[in-house]
Amino acid sequence: MVSIVVPAHNAEVTLARALDCLLDQEMVDWEAIVIDDGSTDATAAIVAGYVEHDARFRTLSSSAYSAAGARNSGISTARGRWLMFLDADDWVDASFLAKMLAALKTAPDAVAAYCGSRRVMPDGELTPPSIPTEVAIQPFETFARRCAIRTHALLVDRKTIVELGGFDVSLRTCEDWDLWQRLSRLGKRWVMVDEPLAFCRTSPNSLTRNSTQMLADAEIVIARGFSPDPRVKQPASAHANGAIEANGGTASEALAWFALWNAASDCGRGRRSISPQTLRALPAGRKWAREIAKVVLDG
Repeated sequence: MVSIVVPAHNAEVTLARALDCLLDQEMVDWEAIVIDDGSTDATAAIVAGYVEHDARFRTLSSSAYSAAGARNSGISTARGRWLMFLDADDWVDASFLAKMLAALKTAPDAVAAYCGSRRVMPDGELTPPSIPTEVAIQPFETFARRCAIRTHALLVDRKTIVELGGFDVSLRTCEDWDLWQRLSRLGKRWVMVDEPLAFCRTSPNSLTRNSTQMLADAEIVIARGFSPDPRVKQPASAHANGAIEANGGTASEALAWFALWNAASDCGRGRRSISPQTLRALPAGRKWAREIAKVVLDG
């Protein structure tokens, strides 16, 4: 029923936690494809142990050295009706697959189901749940502006993802955002499971993230969202020419909000890599103070 694609690069510290959450699932009709993407640690040995003890696990070797390329390798061999993308340092609740599939069963025309998520801080503290209700209402207008959902917090239709060409390997970051944007441009339904069933680990390794690269890639993705996208052969007529500014702000504003989050993240790490010029497109006025504070605190 579900193919779970797990890219893993030197993931010996966290991989077992990710794979164990699959063994804990209440719904048992799944396969997991673990892509060892050029690891030099014990990742391969850990995966081999799971493959040996449970036939639902399979493994592939990759030298893509990118999450996008590794995930595309997994997609190419997946057999499930639905796809899930689980990074090697994240996990989901034991009820995740059962609840997501139950939601999809009530909406046979849906192309995806998504749920809420929580960050897990290094000391084990959980951040408040995040659930973007607007995705169920206007998915394309949302994804044209921001990546509202964690990569592992959704199930997507496998055949549609294949038709869309999978992840864009030219993007070093934001490749999931780009794919969800293409998927939502089709105008099909997304269903929401209003629970935080996905957990995202925040670790010291996350500090290597490159805000400058993320901002450059985000600019590409947002520009695509506000224009026609020839990669989507049959877009919904309402989305064929891109996002509508009246539905939530301009491309410049969207990029400025993303830059604000990254600037706050960098400040939290004692760094500064985002130019203040990038923030000038943020909407002015006191009424935006609370939203700006919320984004800064989250970053």
